[in-house]
Order: sequence, then structure tokens, then C-alpha cells
Amino acid sequence: MKIPAWLTAQLATLLGVGVLAFLLVGQCNRARDLEQAIADAKAQATKETEAHALDVAGIEQAHEATLAALQATLADYRARGDALANALAQALKVAPNSTPIATASGSTGPVQVGGSGTALPPGPTIAAPVAAGGTALPPQPPPAVPACLLSVGDTGEIRTSGAALRTESGNVIIIAQAEAWRLNPDRPLFGGELHLKADYLKPPEPARGPGWGGGLAISGGRHGWTMGPVIASPPLTLWRLSFEPSAGISLGSGGEWLATAQMLARWR
Repeated sequence: MKIPAWLTAQLATLLGVGVLAFLLVGQCNRARDLEQAIADAKAQATKETEAHALDVAGIEQAHEATLAALQATLADYRARGDALANALAQALKVAPNSTPIATASGSTGPVQVGGSGTALPPGPTIAAPVAAGGTALPPQPPPAVPACLLSVGDTGEIRTSGAALRTESGNVIIIAQAEAWRLNPDRPLFGGELHLKADYLKPPEPARGPGWGGGLAISGGRHGWTMGPVIASPPLTLWRLSFEPSAGISLGSGGEWLATAQMLARWR
């Protein structure tokens, strides 16, 4: 069967338009990707500059960690056998499938115990007690003074450690402990579970992807017009392309009907 010349010309025109549209879309996406890469590079440079300034100022920063690294830190906490390990065991007993979302540890660093460094001024003079016969009683021993954990001039340190866990239900658990140490030589003085009250910003809900859709298709040409409903399925993703299929049935002005289907490919 010989293809009419007018149909051949239309097909060639449509093919040419399609190729040009595909090339134009490719160029637009490459330009968009380049703009995004430049914006990402600027944002990363700004972040690194700020991080360096914070380091110079001696300000602590939180660093990203993998889930495996956080779980390894919790394993170290469990092996310590101290108040933090007990608090962690209790938390996992109530919510056994909790996931660590943050860990932290720190200290005040060596801190010297303050004081005037000079002897206290003498107290008021008290006359020695005299017995009934006029003779002085023997001096009384001074009251017993308890031994100090830290004295003026000693060096001490407060050490803390803790973690945050998210339960399966979405609650956040905070566990922590604090310890007081005497330095030179190192000796723990006292410590225990640290009860913290913390607030956090709930992360935004993830954006929902497009679902099923519907609409109305209208077409016209030399033989009249058609109109009918169209149904679109959720996009299908392959590599960097997103395919958006749709199909519909249209009725014409002369009573004829037309079934249509199309596939739109979009660069991601």
C-alpha cells in the first residue's frame, strides 16, 4: 500500500518536531543541572567556611554519623556497667527496637577549685572555762572535720555522656550521666544518671509522591472534535527518567469514538 504524500510529509514533520523537542529538553535539563551544581558548590563552601570559623572560636559542632557508628557507641555504653549502661538497659527494655539518632560526650576540662588562697582571719578570743575552785580546765579538743573531696587548689573535672534514641512509635528517649573526677591523680568522686529535659523540632513529613489522576482530553482536526475522560497512573521511574502514562476514551461530534494512550517522559 502506497503511503499518501501528505501523510508522509506530516509524519516527517512530526518526527522533526519530536527530535527538536527532545534536544531542547536535553539542553534545558543540562542547564538546570549546571545551575544546581553551582548552587550546591556555593552552599558547601559557605558551610565549610562557617565550620572553620566555629572551630577557630572553639565552639563545639555536631557531626554526621552513620547508624553503624551510633550503634557501636551504644555497645560501648552497655559495656561500661555504670549508671549510663543501666539507664540504657532500662530504656531498651521498655522500647526494645529503638534506633539511636545521636550520641554525645564531653567534659568541662581541668578546673581548679577556687578560693582566696589565704588563711582565714582569727576568730574571737574565748576565755578558757574555769572550774569552781578557780583553776582552769584543760583545753578541749577541736571538733572533728570531715575530709574534703576537693580542697582549694585541687583540680577537678565534670564528665558527661549520653545518647538519644527514637522508638518505633516515634518517641525520643534521652539517657545521660554525669561524673565528678579529681585529677592528679585521676579518681572518681561521685556521679550518676543525669536527668535531662529536652525539646526537639519534629522533622517535616516526607513529601508524598503523585498518585493516580484523571482529567478531560479535547482534540480537534479536519474531521471534527472529540472529547472524553483521561486516567493517568503514578509516574514510573527508570534511571533519570520519569515516565507518566495516561489513557482515555473520547467521543466525537459525529458520534465516532476514539481510544488514546500516551507516555510522557520527564528528566529528573
